Amino acid sequence: MTLKRAFDMAVSGPLLVTLAPLVWGASYLASRETNAPGLFEQERIGLHGKPFKMHKIQTMRIAFNDAGIPLPDEERTGPIGRFLRKSKIDELPQLRNVWRGEMSLVGPRPLTKRDIVSRFHRDLTLDRRHNTLPGLTGLAQIKNTNTLSAEQRIALDHQYVDSQSFWNDLLIIAKTPWSIFKKCKGPHCLNQSQIPAEP
Repeated sequence: MTLKRAFDMAVSGPLLVTLAPLVWGASYLASRETNAPGLFEQERIGLHGKPFKMHKIQTMRIAFNDAGIPLPDEERTGPIGRFLRKSKIDELPQLRNVWRGEMSLVGPRPLTKRDIVSRFHRDLTLDRRHNTLPGLTGLAQIKNTNTLSAEQRIALDHQYVDSQSFWNDLLIIAKTPWSIFKKCKGPHCLNQSQIPAEP
């Protein structure tokens, strides 16, 4: 067992227990707002391009226009969902993925196959960003994600993969709460336009 994996287990296990009331409370409120199950799974691309089921809190209503096309995200997300997304509370169920070894606390954020193709117009399934486990947070996430292009995020993912170390992981973890706080304070936390375009 590597130091990174041992650290992931040592942190994710206790957090799964201590944060369970928050996760279940948030998922309950989200389910009331969206009229859908509070928790859901979505297939993402993981280590070595292999798909896995990632857990999240449901923050958007399932709604379509007359043509059967999903409504824009801002029209499907209420105040509770916006707060959960902005504060990243909706990502906390992924601690279960970390515990199971499908994700790490730190690494490139996992994308769907559709997002990979639509954002980058090429198949990045075998890109070197998948040479390590996807993360709950990462180098790109502690930057100003509102101003980063998709290609800039990929470049930061590559930078992380090429220079990853346990100490770099600790530094990213230490910076993550402040990064979230900067993006989520006051009424801006309920402003849809402030939500980063990250899945």
